[in-house]
Amino acid sequence: MPRPKAQLLHGPLLKLDRAQHHIDDLKAQVDAFLAGKPFTLIIQMRSNPGKLALRVKRDRAIPESFSLIIGDAVHNLRSTFGPDCVRYGPATGFKAREDPVSVSQKQQRERHQGRLCVWAG
Repeated sequence: MPRPKAQLLHGPLLKLDRAQHHIDDLKAQVDAFLAGKPFTLIIQMRSNPGKLALRVKRDRAIPESFSLIIGDAVHNLRSTFGPDCVRYGPATGFKAREDPVSVSQKQQRERHQGRLCVWAG
């Protein structure tokens, strides 16, 4: 007996929700970082009359945790379209021909150079 679409997509939808959580978390952390004014704008007079040079001095480093959060979000987004969606493609209307997550980036470039990805449908 076929399962309802909502049940088939439960796992992928959870992954999308988790990706959104990471994106919201990143936005909040970036906003807090920028609110602390981590950069200084420096205006320098140039030797040519009327010419200015604008420079930005970094007072605080961008937190390394930003790249980890981005990686988590990308992982969740990419894995959303993994085996679950491919396995249930016909039942959900997803027109994948292969699992895009299991294909390496090099294989994707070689197979699809100059044309649309096969798994995009």
